[in-house]
Amino acid sequence: MKFLSSTLYGSTLYLVLLLTQLFIISGLSLTALWFYFKRIRNAESSEAILPDYGNEVAGRVTESVIENQNLFMKQDVALVNSDMPMGFTDPLNKLSEVHLDLIKDLEAKVSNLEAEKKNLFGPEKIKMEELQKTNKETEEKIKSLEANLLEFDILKEEIGSLTQLKAENRSFKEEVVKIQEHTSQLESQTKLLEAKIELQRSVENELKSTINAQPLEVSAPQTTQIPMAPEMNIIPKVVENISPSEVLIDASSEKSLEELLNEIESLTSEKKGPIRKKA
Repeated sequence: MKFLSSTLYGSTLYLVLLLTQLFIISGLSLTALWFYFKRIRNAESSEAILPDYGNEVAGRVTESVIENQNLFMKQDVALVNSDMPMGFTDPLNKLSEVHLDLIKDLEAKVSNLEAEKKNLFGPEKIKMEELQKTNKETEEKIKSLEANLLEFDILKEEIGSLTQLKAENRSFKEEVVKIQEHTSQLESQTKLLEAKIELQRSVENELKSTINAQPLEVSAPQTTQIPMAPEMNIIPKVVENISPSEVLIDASSEKSLEELLNEIESLTSEKKGPIRKKA
């Protein structure tokens, strides 16, 4: 039973799907046919509404030719039916004149039709030429604008590079100013160091001159150390000879005043050594 029910259910679904497919296909085909017939009707109606200019001109020409032929036939019939006298001229001359008049009328009508054609299509041609000229002018303007845009972009890039160069120039100037300040400080420090070196040299020269100028006292040999004369103590004299304005010591200098005093004491101790040997 279950198998039969499942088969029936599947068959019904299959039939439903087939019916839906047929319905969709038939609907699409009907809509396509409807659009096709509608298009044909619209084309026929447009042809009926819009007259053809060439057909109209041809109809006018044929009508004029038929009218002229009818007139010519009527004139021929009138000439044949009439009683021609003996002194009457040849009717062929009149016929030729009639034909010439007809030809002239036809030429005039053709010229008029050509003029009408020019009047109809002339403004459109003029408009087309004007449009072509305007299109060319617009294209040239577009090209010129594109060239101007390229120049503007190039100028922007150059302006950006110039601004960068200006900033670099400012920073370079600031660095130069800092270097000048640093060099001025170094020059002042070198001047101070030179003054200190000269002061040290002058102190050393004075010490040497005072030590060489003092006489040496020779006494009996003793094991005790010879007392130093008051004149040998030259440190106070040297310090008195140096003015306070000459003593300019900076924190960054190499030697302080204490180091100078230690050097002076070492020089005096070196001078004491040979005195002991002579004693």
